[in-house]
Amino acid sequence: MSHRIPVPRATFIAQLQPPRPSRFRAARLLSVLVLGCVALGSIGRAATYYVSPGGNDANTPTQAQNISTPWKTIQKAATSMAAGDTCLIRAGTYRETAAVAASGNATSPITFQAYGSEIVTISGTDAVSGWTLESPNVYYASLSGSLGDGNQVFQNGTMKPEARWPNAGSSFPWQNSSVKPSADWAYVATAGYTNNVAGWFTDPNLPNLNWTGATVHIMSGYGWIMASPKVTSYTDASKQIVTDDAHGNSAAYTIGAGNEYYLTGIKGAMDSPGEWFYETSSSRLYFYSSSTPTNVEAKKRNYGFDLRGRAYINLVNLHFLACTIQTDAGSTNETFNGLSMQYLGHGSTNASIFGLQLRNGCTLRN
Repeated sequence: MSHRIPVPRATFIAQLQPPRPSRFRAARLLSVLVLGCVALGSIGRAATYYVSPGGNDANTPTQAQNISTPWKTIQKAATSMAAGDTCLIRAGTYRETAAVAASGNATSPITFQAYGSEIVTISGTDAVSGWTLESPNVYYASLSGSLGDGNQVFQNGTMKPEARWPNAGSSFPWQNSSVKPSADWAYVATAGYTNNVAGWFTDPNLPNLNWTGATVHIMSGYGWIMASPKVTSYTDASKQIVTDDAHGNSAAYTIGAGNEYYLTGIKGAMDSPGEWFYETSSSRLYFYSSSTPTNVEAKKRNYGFDLRGRAYINLVNLHFLACTIQTDAGSTNETFNGLSMQYLGHGSTNASIFGLQLRNGCTLRN
């Protein structure tokens, strides 16, 4: 007599499935190892590069990861870095616009940071040298290129006034138009318009200079904004300035008696230490000084970093002078941490470049 021994279903199924050959298990283990190595390799690629004024951009990326053989410019690092990389910048002044070539990501941002507690300055200026004495107290030096209304000059890190009348007061550049009378403002005596255009005014205190071509910076009308009409003619006998202002039919902006103003754009107005004038025709910067000027810088760039179309970029503990950071709608999830920024944008009339624009997901912290 035969006897059947019941076999549990799960056991029965297991008995029907032959064990997988060891080669399949080995392949599965190998694939896991490969994926793990790829992940580790991705993390391992993150590098720390060094930049120093005494560096050399001819150094290889491997050399630039050694603090003793850094690159010279931030731009060199910005061109070479990938997600997760860090650039440590040694003390000094960097006169460049660093255009970052790649984006970081949420877990691996690209970071530009001052090395330790060192002071790193990203400057929009270039040093000016090679001064020649033209006349008593008036020096000039060659300076190619002009930012037009954005021209700006510094000495020993302090902004200097463009040649003007009346001379700038001690509170420059923050003169207060609410204080009347003020030594750094002049005041309109009489004013009028010819057919509501060609606004004119008189001021008995105007010095005897040819003001034709000058710019009038005037708090006209209700004083809401500063207008900047050009002088089309000047008559010294009547102390009358005629401008191209055409707001004669708009009381809010009409030039009128009592409006405060000052004049720039005439070389002959240079008569005070630190005043400057840029002559486009000769590409010369003029500077008023009792001795050969030193430590003079002129603005040449509007931006210290170009982050347009780049995301997840960190800028840490950097100082910006006379420049800002260029961004656009694609500049997302940036972090600006511990930045010190002076004179981000400048315009002698209406500045078109100003401030720091934060885009979607960006963070500003100190």
